[in-house]
Amino acid sequence: MVKNKQEFLSKEEEEVLKDLEKLAQLRESAGYKDLLLPFLQAKVKNSWVDPRKVTDKEAFFYEYATAWGWAQSAQELMDWIEQRYQERNRLRDKADGKEIEKNFAIGT
Repeated sequence: MVKNKQEFLSKEEEEVLKDLEKLAQLRESAGYKDLLLPFLQAKVKNSWVDPRKVTDKEAFFYEYATAWGWAQSAQELMDWIEQRYQERNRLRDKADGKEIEKNFAIGT
């Protein structure tokens, strides 16, 4: 007897998968790939302070902390989107019966 997709996922996993599909649509969109992702990557890679634009130590440290905060936030957001995308792929595989939970697999 072949199980349908819903039988491989719990109700909670089904709800999570629905939400992750929405996020995957965002990740795969041209707007994300062409605009948002390059912007975030630039914030991570170019998070330095131009010392010519600051007048004193206090302003320099403020600019430095702001640039560091942008870089951290941008990296965190990109990592979160990627992790959620991988989780979506795992749940899709589970829904298709491709993934067997290791706790219940025979011979593992």
